[in-house]
Amino acid sequence: MQITQSTQFIIHALTINLKDGDKNASYDIREIFGELNIYDTIFLSSISGNIYINDSIGLLNKFVFDGSEVISIKIGKSSDDTEEDKSLIYEKKFRLYKITDRKNNNQTSESYLLHFISDEYVYSLMRKINRSYSGEYSTIARKIMTDKNGLGLNDEPVITPSLGIKNIIIPNLSPIESLEWMAKRAVNEEFLPDYLFFENKLGYNFVSLLDIIKQKPVCMINFNPKKLTPAVLDGKNSMAEEFLGARDFKVLTQFDFLETVKNGSWAGTFQGFDPVTRSFESMDFDYRNKSEYIKSKLNNTQENNIPDNPEQYLLQRRSIFKSFLDRKVRVVVPGNFKISSGLNVLLKTQDRSVRPINGEVDDRSLYANYTVIACRHIITFAKHETIFEAASDSTFLDQKQNLIISTSNDFLN
Repeated sequence: MQITQSTQFIIHALTINLKDGDKNASYDIREIFGELNIYDTIFLSSISGNIYINDSIGLLNKFVFDGSEVISIKIGKSSDDTEEDKSLIYEKKFRLYKITDRKNNNQTSESYLLHFISDEYVYSLMRKINRSYSGEYSTIARKIMTDKNGLGLNDEPVITPSLGIKNIIIPNLSPIESLEWMAKRAVNEEFLPDYLFFENKLGYNFVSLLDIIKQKPVCMINFNPKKLTPAVLDGKNSMAEEFLGARDFKVLTQFDFLETVKNGSWAGTFQGFDPVTRSFESMDFDYRNKSEYIKSKLNNTQENNIPDNPEQYLLQRRSIFKSFLDRKVRVVVPGNFKISSGLNVLLKTQDRSVRPINGEVDDRSLYANYTVIACRHIITFAKHETIFEAASDSTFLDQKQNLIISTSNDFLN
């Protein structure tokens, strides 16, 4: 079946697997679910979500909540998942961990909300790491994510190399806590402490924000009115424009100079007090010019055991993300599994004038390459929509000619 509506979807699998007595049982819930929500963000470690159930078959009586309940999800755009664009298919297993909002509808049915989260998060809660490591933070992160005593990932994680050889001792933290602890201390090739640890559709990521921003956008979201001419309506391009068109758009934040200065995006001062000598010391930092402290520590190759002093560049990390989140928008589009946190989209906003200025009519204050910072897929019985928040620290794309993206993607073939 080809795509005929931009919000259409096909549920290939939506099952709950659990223990029924001494046997493993599988229950298909495609006919009894009301709404499915899947969340991911660059500021949380794992994908989570919930599903609203209208239960008239007594499914909840089978639950014991001993950690064995798993929900399997596989959703695409067309019925033939073998020929469909793989980027438009969402397939993953989650662990059910909580029930909320349980209420009786009548004497024969009830409704409730099942909450789920990635398996790796549950595994992480059951384990602690208390050992020493040597190497770059990115190398140590790979070991923890792939080790059977860590997250035990089967798929290759997405990792960008960090700088600086370290000898560290992880102080009795869970694997996810350890990875978050290291992300706050790792620096990229530009000596910026901007690493993030999160999970998106591609898997687990230990990456630099700078490398995320450099990625090619996965699609272009068009805000202009659709060209509703018969010739276009009969062709594939009309569906492409509809599929990649915004249904709703809202600017959440814009540049605030006072807040930027307040959070140290231009420069900041670290003030410390030594209780032994009873003296104060002040150090000026400006992440745009690279911290002399970070450079001196990273360039010191005489010894591998270089201690970390995160307080020396915490102010820089805060200012980096404040600058990045200066301009934030929220967009609603027809359901699109290509969009996920940590990926980039190009927002082609409305034309503000019919008279070109210097050959351009685009809104230069919003037209830019945005990084998705949070994403929510909403699947109801009738449609699939995607709501995402995105941020950009750039203004108009001067290199726009290098980011030309065709909207006639292969998903329509």
